[in-house]
Amino acid sequence: MIVGSLIGYAFQYIRFPFVAKKLGFRYKKIIDFKDKYIKELLILIVPIIISGAADQLFIIVDNSMGSAYFGQDSVSQIYYAKTMLSFITGVATPTITTVTFPMIARLAQGGKIEEMKKEVASSNVLAMLIVIPATLGMMVFASPIIKLAFERNAFTSSDTMIVSSLMAAYAPYIIFVSVIKVFSNAFYSIGESKIPVLVVLIQQTINFILNFVMIKFSGINGLAYATSISNALGSFMIIFAFYSRFGKLTTEDNFKAILKVAVASMVMSFAAYFIFNKLVSHLGSNISLLIAIILSGLIYIVLVSISKIKEVEYLKEGFLKKIKNNN
Repeated sequence: MIVGSLIGYAFQYIRFPFVAKKLGFRYKKIIDFKDKYIKELLILIVPIIISGAADQLFIIVDNSMGSAYFGQDSVSQIYYAKTMLSFITGVATPTITTVTFPMIARLAQGGKIEEMKKEVASSNVLAMLIVIPATLGMMVFASPIIKLAFERNAFTSSDTMIVSSLMAAYAPYIIFVSVIKVFSNAFYSIGESKIPVLVVLIQQTINFILNFVMIKFSGINGLAYATSISNALGSFMIIFAFYSRFGKLTTEDNFKAILKVAVASMVMSFAAYFIFNKLVSHLGSNISLLIAIILSGLIYIVLVSISKIKEVEYLKEGFLKKIKNNN
């Protein structure tokens, strides 16, 4: 499996040099450590590396504490729970932050701070459009999703119950870590990486302390609750730091948009739960899960489409324009 992954990644990137060359990119054999841009890059990247290391360290801490308190099986259980959530944290959030960062950076470097603030807020709304419903969906369907993905051979129904409970407990952290990543981009855009790193370090310290507290009250799920709570506090800290550095946002539209997304997501979740439970006794878990996801997803799309959210309107206009151009 490891060799297969290596070959897959190699094929994934094999075309990049050819495409880059076709677009006019050329390498030059120049190494100049006195170049001011190299210096700026090194100054910026060191705190980011520390931040990334801190994120990985919390995974090791969770696994280590799980193993110490609940046995070696808990390491696998935590891994399975986080693997399912990584579909969101590894795809949706990075995609949005990567796409919107160039505009944020361009506005910040051009001194257009007010426009940059609006772009950050808009990026946050775009992230929440995907992250909030996906998170609630993961929580509602935790058990059937884990059963479908893993329950076979040595993975029993008892394991499904434990892992699905863990996944539901970990799920809220996805929302908060997305907020942190979006607002951190504002600091990176002006070359300030110390504040996001400081927030991450404080957050991970809180997470470490809460692990001991929450384990006593909630068992292995306490590790997940500690992660969700610490990330919630981290998101509040990064937003406060953003307001302190750049000033408050001048419009309430973004807050209202996120509220509309949250309401639509909750309606979607209730509908999904209702549909699944009505169908499961007749069609079985897997088919019922698929139908419930499709129907509740359509309900969510309709709700956000009629909610007059600015970001959604832009997406609709772009989609319709693309279809028109293709025709």
